[in-house]
Amino acid sequence: MSLCGKSFQSCRLCQSFESGIFSDLPEKDLKLLEQCKTANHYKRKQVIFYEGNPVVGLYCIQSGKVKLYKTSGGGKQQILKIAQEGDILGHSALFTETPHMATAEVMEEANICFLDKTRFILVLQTNPSVSLKLLGQLSRELNRAEEQVLDLAYKSVRVRLVEFLLTLKQNFGVYEQGVYRLQISLSREELAQAIGTTVETVVRLLTEFRTEGLIEVEKKSIAIREPEKLLEFIEAPY
Repeated sequence: MSLCGKSFQSCRLCQSFESGIFSDLPEKDLKLLEQCKTANHYKRKQVIFYEGNPVVGLYCIQSGKVKLYKTSGGGKQQILKIAQEGDILGHSALFTETPHMATAEVMEEANICFLDKTRFILVLQTNPSVSLKLLGQLSRELNRAEEQVLDLAYKSVRVRLVEFLLTLKQNFGVYEQGVYRLQISLSREELAQAIGTTVETVVRLLTEFRTEGLIEVEKKSIAIREPEKLLEFIEAPY
């Protein structure tokens, strides 16, 4: 469903504009982007694009959260990233003829802008600063992907879960009444998909952390009570 409200017409009104890849664009090029973009509202569990689909453009998250995951031949999912407000999607294969490497599914209601591939590349050709920012993001994501491969090979499931929880705290944690409440709802299955393990293992580890007073758990809601003690699991030899 397209958004026709004025607040979705100007990129400068986006809260994450100043930290985004378009912040250095001259006004004329920014207006060109705004003229060719389409703003859409997505509901939870809607798919933005599927793994294997052709890449037709760039997606900018104005609000909401999106998970990117790959699916194995047996139907098992591996969550690669949880994107949020200010993040872009679909850029990793934008300059190649390869299809999307992952599926993007909305985790909560989201407002997302779509930019046509042809128009976006024209902007990149005349604005090196945007190209450099995009290259920087691609490099960081490649490094993270390499780290994930090493994590699965050499780190214990306990350490992987702790690191993931601390990453969620950094990205989505809000400090309230002595705890960091994660402003994101994840099922046990999604937690397992994010760290490459089984649901049973995630349930067991969460129960252990809760018993030790390190976290609070209520359905899909998690709050971190003792991040420093969780960090000790990472620093300890394994």
